[in-house]
Amino acid sequence: MMNVTHICLSVCVTSIALSTAEPITLGIAALASQLPDVDTGKSLVGRVLFPLSRFLEKRYPHRSITHSFVATGAIALLFLPLIFVSWQSWQALVLGYFLGWFADCFTKSGVAAFYPSPARLVIPGNPRLRLSTGSRAEYFVLILLDQAGGNK
Repeated sequence: MMNVTHICLSVCVTSIALSTAEPITLGIAALASQLPDVDTGKSLVGRVLFPLSRFLEKRYPHRSITHSFVATGAIALLFLPLIFVSWQSWQALVLGYFLGWFADCFTKSGVAAFYPSPARLVIPGNPRLRLSTGSRAEYFVLILLDQAGGNK
């Protein structure tokens, strides 16, 4: 999926789940939604964090380890000290990260959500209904998210 789709989904769901419109909280969720794509040097976050991206890219296929429940748990533990600053910020970060990779379940290639199992989680079961990055269907989803966010 496109960066903007990950961001919009993350902001909308985080706003609803945490009952907030606080810009810093939603900004954390938006930024966190980009982190799963650090596993490829082609992504924006992969270019910004290129040493980490290069390390991951050489060892793991795209949408594998960073797009999993294991990675979400690792992020939650790594940023656990954030709870002492702001419980809501920590929740937004973990939720944003999760939504960042979970959205890719709806693409044609899916994700290795249960890493280290090589099985891929792909939703829906019908391959013709899965999204392609940048397709008209993804733009339609983006429009729906925009409307859900109240931007009319």
